[in-house]
Amino acid sequence: MNMFIRVLVFSLSAFALSPASAGIYLDKIVVEFDPDGLPREDIVVFNDDTNDNAYIDITIHEVINPGLPNEERILVENPQDANLLITPAKMVVAPGSKSQVRLVSLNQDSPVDQIFRVTFTPVLAPFADEGSAVRIVVAYQALVIVPPKNAEAKLSYEKGDGVLTFRNDGNSYIKLENGQICGQLLSSCVDLMATRLYAGNVWSVELPFDGQVTYRAVNDSGVRSLVID
Repeated sequence: MNMFIRVLVFSLSAFALSPASAGIYLDKIVVEFDPDGLPREDIVVFNDDTNDNAYIDITIHEVINPGLPNEERILVENPQDANLLITPAKMVVAPGSKSQVRLVSLNQDSPVDQIFRVTFTPVLAPFADEGSAVRIVVAYQALVIVPPKNAEAKLSYEKGDGVLTFRNDGNSYIKLENGQICGQLLSSCVDLMATRLYAGNVWSVELPFDGQVTYRAVNDSGVRSLVID
């Protein structure tokens, strides 16, 4: 699941048009802590611009009730309030080089997954002539998951009336991907939507016809195949 935000900030001149781009990217956009390992993970930020430094602001949003109708994303101003520390919060990446950002979990005793969205936003220096430029900023957002001890997804499902409904009664997420429904003929197979089913989530997918459904269920415990008649 690619997590990135494209923010267009532009000012047009009747006579000139010159694009600019910050040119950063991340080595990963999903970070999952190991409940039995060290409480830290790293993200590497690359600057593929060979001429200019990349100045980057890093912000954290804690996701409350992820995947539910009352989901909230709360900007973290004091990292200790959200139990996730990121250092540095601002960085400069030299042209054509890379820098590392350290993520530290301050609390791995939550009863369920802790979910965060961490956004890396390039900050561009002002142009000498703002009237002659189009400025493009691509901000990347990483999904950060801090699982509880003894993390477990408890997946159940029910199929009927053209709908397949999944439920996760565990304390940790499960990812449903590579979904497909097939009729009697192999050529009649249709791909189905994928999702990340967080703890307490219920999710339904409409089925275009009656047939056998397959999904791949993935979490930190491994991968298993689901076959649903």
